[in-house]
Amino acid sequence: SRRQRQMCIRAGTGVVSEYQLDYFVTYRFKSKDGPWNLPVTIEASRNYTYDDSDILAKDEEEKRLVSGMEDQLIKTMATQISLSK
Repeated sequence: SRRQRQMCIRAGTGVVSEYQLDYFVTYRFKSKDGPWNLPVTIEASRNYTYDDSDILAKDEEEKRLVSGMEDQLIKTMATQISLSK
């Protein structure tokens, strides 16, 4: 898995006003008697506003967003695997 955070800079001011979080997971699975499937990459993305005056709260918000993306990706993997049987 891989995560990245991109800055979205407000035009004209050069001030960071928003971040985009991207979380990528590449996985493979094998059915009981079958071959390994081709690698599958899934992605979750979230945007959040940034405020220099409240860095701790924004750090906590980012952690909650990442946790939510992990949950979403796990559910997506489970669904894709169960549909392939």
